[in-house]
Parts: sequence; structure tokens; C-alpha cells
Amino acid sequence: LNGGVMNAGPGRPTPNNPRNIYAGFPELTGSVMGVWKHESGFGLAGGPQWRQAFWASHDHTLRLPSSLVWNAILFYRHGSWQLSLRVENITNEDYYLASDPVFSANTLLTKAEPRNWELRAGYAF
Repeated sequence: LNGGVMNAGPGRPTPNNPRNIYAGFPELTGSVMGVWKHESGFGLAGGPQWRQAFWASHDHTLRLPSSLVWNAILFYRHGSWQLSLRVENITNEDYYLASDPVFSANTLLTKAEPRNWELRAGYAF
């Protein structure tokens, strides 16, 4: 048997990637979060997070599509008490994450979390 950790990457010849653009991460991302808070202590925050399509491999053989994920938080704050409900990926967008291709040898891709909820309660003292 024969194996290797890397087959292409920085400092190695990559015919499909002559500019040697580092793979595994989008070059452009953007996020906007709007917040509204009522005097009663209730509030809402939310907005989109966009990631540009990007190469998951140094040799530019695997490209992951762009994604737009919406997140929101409903919260209540009064005195020392805080309560919040956070929802990530509200629209249940299917999108993928890549790992550093030097570490993962161009093979580690994971599907990002589907819609998920988190309820928190806290008391500051």
C-alpha cells in the first residue's frame, strides 16, 4: 500500500491553480445583523450571513457553492436576568464547510448544521 498526506498545495505544482489561491475558505464573506430593543426589555436581532463559493482543494477540482444563512435571536433582559432564544440557519439552508486542505489532504468536507435552536437563561451577579 502507498499513501500520502498531500497531493497538491502551496509550493507544489498545481496546473488548475496557477495563482496558488489558498483553498478551504471563501475569499469573501459578509454578515449583517439588525437589532431592535423595546423599553420593556424584549428585543429581536437577526440577519443574513453570506459566503462566496470557494475551492475546497488546492488543485481546484472541488468547488463548494455560495451560501446565504439567516440567523435570529429573541431576547429579554431585565435587571440582572437575561433570557434568549437563538435560531441559526432559520431557512435550513444546505451548505458545506471545508477544512484546511493541507491538514485534510483535500478530502475533509462537512455539511454545516441544519436549523438549530438554543435557549439560554442567566443571572448576572
